[in-house]
Amino acid sequence: MKVKSVILLVTAVVVCMTMSASADPFTVAYSTVAPGQDYNFSLNYGGSYSGTRAGIYNLTISQTDLGDMVTDGEYDSFCIDVWDTAGTSTDYRDVVLEDAPDYFSDGMGSVKASKIAYLLDSYWNDLYLTGPDANKNAAALQLVVWEIVSESTATYGLTSGSFRAYASNNAARDQADIWLSSLGSGNVGNYIAVTSTSKQDYVVKVPVPGAVLLGLLGLGYAGMKLRRRCD
Repeated sequence: MKVKSVILLVTAVVVCMTMSASADPFTVAYSTVAPGQDYNFSLNYGGSYSGTRAGIYNLTISQTDLGDMVTDGEYDSFCIDVWDTAGTSTDYRDVVLEDAPDYFSDGMGSVKASKIAYLLDSYWNDLYLTGPDANKNAAALQLVVWEIVSESTATYGLTSGSFRAYASNNAARDQADIWLSSLGSGNVGNYIAVTSTSKQDYVVKVPVPGAVLLGLLGLGYAGMKLRRRCD
């Protein structure tokens, strides 16, 4: 009976953790962009931006609850859009990546989300984001996210179209264009978006459910051992 009770408790907690619809808003605080590089951008439908940092946005997420897909902690992320500013806000919620807003609709949809997921699956790792090319590659990954989100068609390139990028050294843009030339479909389930009505939206990696479950099972086992010692 004790084993059954522990299993039921762990199952209930895991189910609660996956129910994001009823979760309260949480806080996201932006600190820095590292690694990364400064870039200038122009949008056919939204003006121009100078000296914007393209790269990995470092976040601190707090005040989450069991209904959220993220937990309190430090996160690396990429910005989803270029028309909102980075900062701190208490109105963040997490949604599946397909529901993250783009300029044209309430949600970017499965096609854009799968292309972003493909590029993040391929290049968001230590092979590309450590060492001498870390700043270039981090900026390139941010550029491809902005490009896919900002374009209304499936023709991608950073020197033409609705979204264009340029800098004194365009190595990151050139790398981004290479990656954009061979897009595939990635695992959208690997990523979620944390979104705000007042600040920048971000894409983050989904915490591994298996690790959470193992941790809960470990706590349950420890509780059983302790109770046996006390009996």
